[in-house]
Amino acid sequence: MSILKKLAMHSGQFNLHYISDRDDQIQIENLINNDDDDAPRLMWLKQQPSIDVIYEYKNSIDNKQTTLIVGIKTKELFSLIRNCTNFESDGSMTIVQIFDYFE
Repeated sequence: MSILKKLAMHSGQFNLHYISDRDDQIQIENLINNDDDDAPRLMWLKQQPSIDVIYEYKNSIDNKQTTLIVGIKTKELFSLIRNCTNFESDGSMTIVQIFDYFE
């Protein structure tokens, strides 16, 4: 995941065609803080045209955190990573994991 993030933020342009022999949809797990100031992050992510929300749940211990599993086309992954960078830097959203295989 760290390598994908570095490639997405690299000054050169890369086109991502496959991840582990997959060229269709992969999954991303995002952790979103639900403080009043961060609520727009959750709505922003849900409204992105390139993703499909697969699963959403609130942390049972800390209800201010929501985990969102989304599906995204492989070719759109770098764009989403770049768009999430500002949210990750302020701590309102974290890309926890990028899944290359799922059923």
